[in-house]
Amino acid sequence: MQIVSNGYEEKSRILCDEMRAKYQNVRIDYASYKTDRVVEYFSPFNDAPIDDENFNDADFKKGCWVTSYCGIGLNKNGYYACAVAGGIDRISHNNIAIPTLREITIEKLEKQLEEFCKYCGNFKAYEDNFGNFIPRVEKEPFKNEMSKTWNKLYKNYNGK
Repeated sequence: MQIVSNGYEEKSRILCDEMRAKYQNVRIDYASYKTDRVVEYFSPFNDAPIDDENFNDADFKKGCWVTSYCGIGLNKNGYYACAVAGGIDRISHNNIAIPTLREITIEKLEKQLEEFCKYCGNFKAYEDNFGNFIPRVEKEPFKNEMSKTWNKLYKNYNGK
C-alpha cells in the first residue's frame, strides 16, 4: 500500500511514520510532502469541469489519471474512487464515502466518480486525451484558477 500525504503538519508526518513502522508493506510517498502552503506545481483540481461548457456532455464516471495511476483513496470517512474525491467530499458535504473495503463495488465507485469528477480539474486534463490512460500530470506548472462552483463550495464550507 502506498500512502500519499501532503505531510504539511507534524501530525500527518507522525501518522505516516507510524503506519510505515507498523505495517511491512506500506510505502510512504515522501515526494508528496510539501513545506509551504503554496505548491508550485499541480493541475488545478478546483477548476470544475461543470463550469466549462466544453464538458457539458462529459462522462464523469470514467475518472481521470488519478484513478488510473493512484487507485482508490481512504480517509477518516471511508473509501473513495480516488484520494481527491475524499477531499472534495469533505468540502462539499455529500458524505458518500464507502465505509468498509468489503462494501466497495464498481457501482459505488462509479457513483462517486459521477459526483466528484464534475468538480475536479484533474478530469479536464484526462478528457483532452479522450479517456485514454495518460501519464501523471501533477508536475505541470500550477495555474491559480478557481471556478465559480469552487468559490461557492469554499464559501459554504468556511472551515467547518
